[in-house]
Amino acid sequence: MAKKVSFSNENLSIEEIAYYKQDLERAIKLYYKSYNDYEKFYTYSMDNINEEKALRLQELELNTIFMLLSSIEALFRIDFNIRVNQKFKDELSREFRNIYKIKQSKISLEEDILNIWQIHFGEFKLIVSEYKSALHYRHWLTHGRYWEPKLGRKYDFDSIYILADSIINNLPLKEVA
Repeated sequence: MAKKVSFSNENLSIEEIAYYKQDLERAIKLYYKSYNDYEKFYTYSMDNINEEKALRLQELELNTIFMLLSSIEALFRIDFNIRVNQKFKDELSREFRNIYKIKQSKISLEEDILNIWQIHFGEFKLIVSEYKSALHYRHWLTHGRYWEPKLGRKYDFDSIYILADSIINNLPLKEVA
């Protein structure tokens, strides 16, 4: 049996992440709109102010994309742990237990959990595949963005949110009771 993981319950829902992004976008826009109130901006031109605001909004976009992708990883890992520990009898749960016996705490999200989902739920293969592709973007974000990523597509908050929502609403993920 898998070592029981103590769930923190600190993972954010995708809705909470969207509200967080929305609140911070408004705060950033308000901050740069009231540039006369801050000594920092005394030497800035309007172009400098607008450029800096755009940079802050772009960083917020990247950070919240990272949060969404990580939030979905948490859901898959929670599902994995629940299936292993509660010994469900379905094929997915059985295969999770088998892989856990071999790898213990070295379970790979992509190679183990997601690949097994694709095998046992072929109807969700495309959604899981899209998430796996988006994880390459997350790896780029996580490791400091020092190389030019070859992703095959552009990612933005909305596209990742739609993907996350699709995963949550379509895959039979087990949740903490």
